[in-house]
Amino acid sequence: MNYIVSILIFLISGATVAIPHSGGIAFFLLISIAITEITRKKWNRPKSGFYSLGAIPLLALALPFLAVAIGQILRHSLKFPEFDSPARLLVAIAIVFFLVPRIQGFKLKPSEIMGVGAVFGIFLLYFTVNSDPRVGGRLVSLQSWPNDLGAYAGVLLLFSVWFLLTFRSVTLPSLVAIWSFTSIAIGTGLHVLIETQSRGPWLATTVAFIAIALIVLSRRIGGVKATAVIFLIMAGMAYIISFEPSQRLASIVSEPIKWIDTKREDTSAGERLGMGRAALKLISMQPWVGYGDFGYMEQACTPPFKDHNYFSNSLCVGAGPHNELLARALQSGVWGLLATLFLLCAPIIYFSRMMFKYKNCDLIFNPSLLGFIFSTHIFVISFFMEPYSIKFTATFNASVLSILFAEVIGTRVAQTRGL
Repeated sequence: MNYIVSILIFLISGATVAIPHSGGIAFFLLISIAITEITRKKWNRPKSGFYSLGAIPLLALALPFLAVAIGQILRHSLKFPEFDSPARLLVAIAIVFFLVPRIQGFKLKPSEIMGVGAVFGIFLLYFTVNSDPRVGGRLVSLQSWPNDLGAYAGVLLLFSVWFLLTFRSVTLPSLVAIWSFTSIAIGTGLHVLIETQSRGPWLATTVAFIAIALIVLSRRIGGVKATAVIFLIMAGMAYIISFEPSQRLASIVSEPIKWIDTKREDTSAGERLGMGRAALKLISMQPWVGYGDFGYMEQACTPPFKDHNYFSNSLCVGAGPHNELLARALQSGVWGLLATLFLLCAPIIYFSRMMFKYKNCDLIFNPSLLGFIFSTHIFVISFFMEPYSIKFTATFNASVLSILFAEVIGTRVAQTRGL
């Protein structure tokens, strides 16, 4: 059974971003196996310590579904499609229950499988992207526009960096082979990330990379030395960039300034700022019930709202506010906002706590580190896109969180029982 589960985990991390529907199929099969197993009478249930360790992870996965339900009850409106992404998080709880008692039976831990999958996934992604003239020559894939492609190319890149920094090899040939192959993958992933020209993913990946580099280096050479090394690396990168400043980088500052002066939505940042302002106003008008997925358009795109200065033409296109927190608050009001805040912040706090509490135990530290950098990346990227609104990204996020939660909890429970 563990071999089949390992293959599915590998496919989730290695194929979801590149091949349409692959992650969804692997996720469905993993969920089916999990539910089948945990409903059997002979199922090996999680033992003592599971619920105290798993309360926060389980709550984080369940709250978005509850928030949508509350919003619909208060609006007297039942729309099943709104449960699509939250349901993926909810059913992923079954993966946690399924994997926790089995985690000691994996020869290659699930986090390591995801790391290997990410390395192969980068090469697969490289051969499925192409330059699209409709978006100014930026890279797109079979299922992704530049923003979400950049975000999840960044995820695969970070997973590969994590794998390179944490794997242990007993022979020199295997060490050289893994380092060489993974380094090429990292370079390839960096190329894809840069060529998407997506500034939000650039920022999110940079923040997460600094975090993982600082944590790993602090563990090995001390905090002060690690900070100095990171500072020198960032200073060197800034110096190199200064020779050939990118127009895309420069626009990070120029576009918001232009919007502040003109309030015109004729730039990417201007669109997002305009949509954000309109979304905040709409949320303040119905804070307790929300509007559902696109119910806000009836208010936002017609008079009298349309006649005010906080009107956003970009929001009326129906693409959403390009911000996970605002999107969920528009959908389910304050309930959606609180549930999303918990979903984004709880994993960061949980994994960081486990990481530093068990810093001398690689079996807990390493998956906690992967969970921490993944959650940090998703937190930052949520201010530039809606990673829990797109089906394949919501599936990927639910899979990664549930698998890493299960590995950390399962390992700790096994240690407590002396296994």
